[in-house]
Amino acid sequence: MLFIQGNFIEKKSEVSLGIFFYRMSLYQQLETAISKILDTYSETINLFNLNGLYHLMGNVSWGKGQIHSAIAFQDKAKSALEMCKAHHVEECGFHADKIESRYALYLFNVGLYKLYLWELEDADSQFEESIQFSSRTSNESRALKAECFQAFVKAAMGAEDEALCLAKSSFDKIILGNYGSIIHVGFYLWILGRAFRLLGRHSDSIKAFDKSSLDAFYEENSQAKARLLYGLAELDLDKREFEAAVVKCKEAVSLLCSIGAKSDLAEAYFHLGNAQKAAGANAEASNAYNSAISLFEEMNAPRQISRVKEKLNFTL
Repeated sequence: MLFIQGNFIEKKSEVSLGIFFYRMSLYQQLETAISKILDTYSETINLFNLNGLYHLMGNVSWGKGQIHSAIAFQDKAKSALEMCKAHHVEECGFHADKIESRYALYLFNVGLYKLYLWELEDADSQFEESIQFSSRTSNESRALKAECFQAFVKAAMGAEDEALCLAKSSFDKIILGNYGSIIHVGFYLWILGRAFRLLGRHSDSIKAFDKSSLDAFYEENSQAKARLLYGLAELDLDKREFEAAVVKCKEAVSLLCSIGAKSDLAEAYFHLGNAQKAAGANAEASNAYNSAISLFEEMNAPRQISRVKEKLNFTL
C-alpha cells in the first residue's frame, strides 16, 4: 500500500492507508503502520507528508483517549509545516494555500482535543483561529467544520445567541451548499445536532442527526455510530423516554469498548449515567459515572472529572 519515491511518500498512499484504518476504527493497526514509516523513513519523508503522518497519529491518540499525546503529535505536525515554510514552499512540493489549510486543520484538531478535555474556553479560541486561517485559503470546508464545533462549544458555555447563529449558518451551508461530498460530513452534522439540542431547538437537532446518519461513514465506523447513539440519547432524555436513552447509551458503550475508543467511551459512560439516573436506577448510574471518572482520570481531564462528579453527587 505504500509507494516510496526518493524522498517522497505519495500523498495518495498516505491518505489511502490512513483513511482505511481510521474509517474502520483500527487504531492499533494505524499506529503501528505510521510508527514503522516514521522509524524507517524519518530522514527522507517530504515535510508536507510528515505533517500528515503526525496529524494521523494525533487522531489515533485522541481516539484512544490519549489526549495530551494527541496534542503533542499535532504540535509536531505544526513544526513540520513551519519547516516547510522555512525551506520555501516550492521545495516541499505544495503551494502556500495548502500549507495554510493544513495549519487551519492543526488549530481545529487542538480545539477538538480541548473540547474532549472539556476545556471549553481554549477549544473556542482554537476554533476561532481555525476559522480565521481557513478564510485565507481555498478550502472552505475547514472553516465550516470549525464553525460547527464552535457552535456546540458556545452553546455549552451559555453563549446562546452566538451559538444559534453559528449552528443555523453552518447547517444551512451543509444542506443548501455543495458540501454533501465532504469526508465525514456526518461528524459536522452530529455536533450540530448536539448544539441545537443544548439550545432547545429539538426539531433542528433531529434534522441534523437524521442527516448525519445518512453519511456512509456510519456504515463503516463503530465510533461514529456510538457518537450518534449517545447524541440521540440526550434527545430521548429531554422527551422523558428514559429507557430508550439507556438502551442507546448501552449500545454506544458496547461499540466503543470493542474498539478501545476511550475518548468517546468516557463520554458514553457519562451519558449512560445520566440516562440511568433519570430512569431511577441510581446504583447503576453511580457505576456508569465512576467508569467515566476512571477513564477521564486516565486522560488527565480534570474538568471532565468535575463535570461527572457534579452529576454523581446528586445521585448518591
